[in-house]
Amino acid sequence: MIKNHLLTSIKMLAMFSFFCGVLYPIFVLIVAEKLFPIQARGSLIFKGDGQIVGSRLIGQKFVSDAFFHGRPSLSDYGTVPSAASNTSPASSNFKFVIEARAKALDERANTQSDLTMASGSGLDPHITVAAALSQAGRIAAARSLPEATVRTLVEQRAVASNPFNKNFRLVNVLELNLDLEGDHRQ
Repeated sequence: MIKNHLLTSIKMLAMFSFFCGVLYPIFVLIVAEKLFPIQARGSLIFKGDGQIVGSRLIGQKFVSDAFFHGRPSLSDYGTVPSAASNTSPASSNFKFVIEARAKALDERANTQSDLTMASGSGLDPHITVAAALSQAGRIAAARSLPEATVRTLVEQRAVASNPFNKNFRLVNVLELNLDLEGDHRQ
């Protein structure tokens, strides 16, 4: 009797493991590839020569004055150890970190909250249009461009992130920086 139950349990385990661990993921992959091919492949961004330079979904670190800077990352944009600070805004440590970031930004650009606070994952690829525009002067000076050209680039890349509030617009930092380089394709 126990032997029959054990054998039935092993058969059910094998069957469900095969269906849920092999067939279902393959089915989902095939459907995703057909319906959402760009997203299924990681929303990759390519340079003009076809080289993959990143993903629309994961931020990268830019430190040069000639590039837009994204939000701070506690993991320094490492994808494996990505994490949020998990520090309360009421914490003195949180206030110290934000004040230090704001002070560093004050030397180069106007302080914007998304340039001083890390995102939930620490890998957010977007910043607000206001944060991007606050960096336009620094980038224009570093690249010997008119500031209006950099501002136009930001406005062209801006997308509404909330269907209920069209005024809240974001820009993807990697895409902006590739546009600055003039080497970007979808």
